[in-house]
Amino acid sequence: MVDQTHMNGRTTEPPAGTALRQNIAVLAHDVITLTELQAQLFTIDLRETWQRSLVPLGMLLGGTILALGAIPVLLLGIGWVLVRQAGWSEGAAFATTSGGTLLVAAIAAWVGWQALKSALATLLRSKAELTNNVHWIKSALKQPS
Repeated sequence: MVDQTHMNGRTTEPPAGTALRQNIAVLAHDVITLTELQAQLFTIDLRETWQRSLVPLGMLLGGTILALGAIPVLLLGIGWVLVRQAGWSEGAAFATTSGGTLLVAAIAAWVGWQALKSALATLLRSKAELTNNVHWIKSALKQPS
């Protein structure tokens, strides 16, 4: 027993490799815990990113739909301008309308893109935490006994 006095002067040592097995077990436990925490953080970040991305994605979709819808009108307007080559006509009016629509679409798409980039930035938190965890695991494996 550990707390008993040894009469012959010898102490009982744990079997060779016991400390190594214990250290590996502790390290494995820590790695598994970090993996679980990393997965939880990624799930939270992914959920937050999705929620923050809905409006920007809608704006991008809306801007794209407006731009695609304006292209035929713009082409028709340019055609009328080329045919008439005079002052304001039906074609010129169509071109002005479609040009204004394209401008609104471009602004909506740009605002949506900026907001989407901002929403995706939350994933940087998971990346930073993963980098820290990998560095910790490497340093734990390198430490001399």
